[in-house]
Amino acid sequence: MANTLGVATIGQAPREDIRALVAAEAPAGTRVLLRGCLDALSEAELAARAPIDGDDTLYTRLKGERDIKISKQAVVARAGETVAALRRDGAACRRCWPSLRRLGPCGSSSIDPV
Repeated sequence: MANTLGVATIGQAPREDIRALVAAEAPAGTRVLLRGCLDALSEAELAARAPIDGDDTLYTRLKGERDIKISKQAVVARAGETVAALRRDGAACRRCWPSLRRLGPCGSSSIDPV
């Protein structure tokens, strides 16, 4: 059985561009599983998560390749469940993948805790 590496994106999955970048760095045969912090949100739910100000603004891509500005706080609030879903699906984090450590510390991203 192939190992599974989970990737949580700021926006929505699927994101073939991100999957391909990670797969190119992962060991051969690794299954790359993506989940987005904004997955399953309706247009109205996305609109309700508009940024409060410039410091709260993230720019990301949704399914269908539409780009939006979204609240950083909203993404951080959903990130834990996104990572939990990846773990339920059997995905490992970067800490388990030495070849991916150059991408940054496991659990870190450009999103600082709010």
